[in-house]
Amino acid sequence: MSGYVNLKNINYNGTIEEIPCIDATKKVLEGLGELVPPDQFDSTKIIFRNILKDPQTNRTIIIPEKETEGNFDVWEGRTGIIHAENKAVESGRYSVAHQYPKDRYKFVFREVNYHPEGSQLIMPSDSDPFILILGDTLKNLKAYSFDGSHGFHIYPGVWHQPPIIHYSGRVTFRNKQAATHLCVLYDSLKEDNKLLSFSYV
Repeated sequence: MSGYVNLKNINYNGTIEEIPCIDATKKVLEGLGELVPPDQFDSTKIIFRNILKDPQTNRTIIIPEKETEGNFDVWEGRTGIIHAENKAVESGRYSVAHQYPKDRYKFVFREVNYHPEGSQLIMPSDSDPFILILGDTLKNLKAYSFDGSHGFHIYPGVWHQPPIIHYSGRVTFRNKQAATHLCVLYDSLKEDNKLLSFSYV
């Protein structure tokens, strides 16, 4: 995961595109994944898709159906930057979002990704509420507010970002995903010269 560079020094006078923030319910999440209660984390299996093609032969690439599991830590730094570290795939620490200056309930971000070969299951360890950016396309991105009573199983090919917390502290999520960790990345600032944002209410 590449992560961001100097999020605290971003110029907020540029283009900022707002996306909606809505409550996460079974109905609004349809097609993006499924809500998973804590007692079903271990029994929920990762979904695998062998849809990748070799560019030279156009043959389907067979991906080993292996899962990996590990904690996903998310915390707020001193300057309002939300940090994350995915230990299931040894991502190292990187920045996820930044609280908008003078508005604690508005978050700015620039990066989402999807995994073409496998799903991902994220579960808060202590029923902590969290927010996930999700979308079946880049034009359909929304911020979904989860109350912490369930985790979320993100389907393959769904754009997403690590969980965002909207309060001070540190949250540990249980995380399970495909071990190959193929990742398609979109950086709105580099590719479209804009930041993305949502307001948590």
